[in-house]
Amino acid sequence: MVWIHRVLSYFYPHITWTQVYYVNVVLRKTGHFLGYATLSWFAFRAWMETLAYQRERWLRKLGKVGPSHRRWHLRAAVLAVLVTLAAAGLDEFHQLMLSGRTGSLHDVILDSMGGVFAQIFLLLYWTWKNNGRHSRQLSDTDSVDREHDDGIAVDQ
Repeated sequence: MVWIHRVLSYFYPHITWTQVYYVNVVLRKTGHFLGYATLSWFAFRAWMETLAYQRERWLRKLGKVGPSHRRWHLRAAVLAVLVTLAAAGLDEFHQLMLSGRTGSLHDVILDSMGGVFAQIFLLLYWTWKNNGRHSRQLSDTDSVDREHDDGIAVDQ
């Protein structure tokens, strides 16, 4: 905490140690939240690829060969959150075994919320990305259809 005090006192010369303590808590909790959000994102990517691979294998067995399109899967998101929850729980359990450290259910909940946040962010991103692609495809198709109708492309 001393280094935080030195940095903050450069900008705020009259900062108290209590304020430094609260800044330290916020920085640590934010770091955990973002770290577990990143873990959840990586776990989602891993589960998404695993599920797509299993689907491709299953389709090959049925004689339907073709690549499986990568898309957002609820199953991959739930599994990613469960991976995050397990990692957070094991981390807090490990802290119970160390002297000078405490494990907390509040930290497990905070870390898991980082995982849930990442999945909501991924869902919103995936939806936005696919809606943009869908609207571009519609506008391209509409202009082609108008071209075929009267032979002249009409720009709107």
